[in-house]
Amino acid sequence: MEERIEKIPSRPLKKGKSLTEQLAFVISKSSYRSPWTRACALMCVRKMGDVSLLPYVVDLLNDPNPLLRQGAVWAL
Repeated sequence: MEERIEKIPSRPLKKGKSLTEQLAFVISKSSYRSPWTRACALMCVRKMGDVSLLPYVVDLLNDPNPLLRQGAVWAL
């Protein structure tokens, strides 16, 4: 999974960060990534089951973008 995350084009991720840190960066509200990329990261969060990412997921429950809201519900 880490290999896939590193291949996300156009905006490089931080080298030397854990997968959890990378996903937190991608799904955070301050992220400048596309809603689609952020929604895909939410799918990874669900598959990982990492509860440390729950605050980021919960923040997206009220996002104006319906794709991110739906992704957040699914990730929970």
